[in-house]
Amino acid sequence: MTIESKTILPSEAEFRKAAKSYNIVPVSREIRADFETPLSIFLKCRGDFLLESIERGEHVGRYSFVACGKKSEIELRGRRITIREKNSSPTTILERETTNPLEDIRAYLGSLSCLEYEHLPPFFGGVIGFLGYEAAAYFEKIPIAKIGHDFPDGLLVIPEVLLVYDSVKRSVCIIVLADGLPEKKCAYRNACRVIMEYEKLLAAPMPNPQQKIIGEKPLMKAESGKEKFIGGVETCRELIRKGEIIQVVLSQGFSARVEGDPFPIYQALRAGNPSPYLFYLDFGCLILIGSSPEMLVKVEGREVLTKPIAGTRPRGKTISDDNELARELLDDPKERAEHLMLVDLARNDLGRVAVAGSIEVVDFMSVERYSHVMHLVSTVRAELEADRDVFDLITAAFPAGTLSGAPKIRAMEIISEIEGRQRGPYGGMVFYLGFNGNLDSCITIRTIVIKDQQAMIRAGAGIVLASDPGHEYRETLDKAAALFQAIASAHDQGGN
Repeated sequence: MTIESKTILPSEAEFRKAAKSYNIVPVSREIRADFETPLSIFLKCRGDFLLESIERGEHVGRYSFVACGKKSEIELRGRRITIREKNSSPTTILERETTNPLEDIRAYLGSLSCLEYEHLPPFFGGVIGFLGYEAAAYFEKIPIAKIGHDFPDGLLVIPEVLLVYDSVKRSVCIIVLADGLPEKKCAYRNACRVIMEYEKLLAAPMPNPQQKIIGEKPLMKAESGKEKFIGGVETCRELIRKGEIIQVVLSQGFSARVEGDPFPIYQALRAGNPSPYLFYLDFGCLILIGSSPEMLVKVEGREVLTKPIAGTRPRGKTISDDNELARELLDDPKERAEHLMLVDLARNDLGRVAVAGSIEVVDFMSVERYSHVMHLVSTVRAELEADRDVFDLITAAFPAGTLSGAPKIRAMEIISEIEGRQRGPYGGMVFYLGFNGNLDSCITIRTIVIKDQQAMIRAGAGIVLASDPGHEYRETLDKAAALFQAIASAHDQGGN
């Protein structure tokens, strides 16, 4: 189909045929979007979820996704899973305690057969959401701190409408997930009507969104403070000396009160800290605003990728300073040893689900630069075993070693003891999982969580025997700096 075509796919006759075999049939139309951006599409269409990508912080990724409405929603709280469907009566179709809620998610998504046809983008429908750090307790015996912010352990949504912006073709594909088997009366025509409504929204003038949050710049408050964090670093170093652990990723939290529409915070973060994984996820009960540099795992077909990040320096004030810091980072024995250890941990995680002999490091220890920091990054590739799926992969890789430590289980035990409170979304994963099995996910770092008008941030540092406590404390501040700046710059102090 050419972009100029106004054809809605599939045709009504093709839809009726497909609806006899599939319970979800994507109905779509691709239109020109020469003057649109992912932000304009999100604002015009009153989106709930926005996924963008700035590769290596410099080049716009090909696809961006704007999702609207909730066809289905999956909520995880401890061992309880709740699944709601908008068009079901009653809307709650499953609510129960379970040993591993991911098994229920696998079964639920497995019950949804979705037609895939040639012109559709790589992600044309499926779930968008997050798993929090404490979801690791579903597959590992780890202690969970009792103090927390009452976050869900996971929220996943199947959107009603997906708008996929293609930066290469300068087009938007409007996709409506229509009900198929058993075919609902007028499902196809309703989907066509929705597509035309979204075309009108895109053709309309740009709305005048709130550019700033009116009010004083919020004061960020540390959860524990410098003294406690440095004490935690010393505790980790002592445990390393005793041989209990090799590395631990210790984090600290910050919070501030924010009021009004938080979308200007996303706009400020996107402008100030472009990253491979940019997201604005509004679940209603909480909002995630993120600019994560780090992939957790990605699956296309049977190919698996992961990109561990370990090793950090602040950005230099001049090009010369910046290059010197990059050389220093690459030459630092501590940073290199820590990075190599976490690359090995990533290889071991993939080894649990990959075809024997398929794991390879294809890009080792490159420097990637972001607004406030630079990192050492490697890429590990593997082939997923024939009898394994993305849920097996998540179980093997979650949470990332770069957010826990090595050995992973003991590191998570120490984190629970020293930090003393639940991490929530931080250190977990934000992802989309398509009906076709494609997965793209990032580690939930450089992320602001907004709940009940509180903006919450966490940032961490990898602790090894050679760690300098003051340096590790400053590293957490460097990592959080882009988030602090986004919140501050999104506020307008009454014109002052």
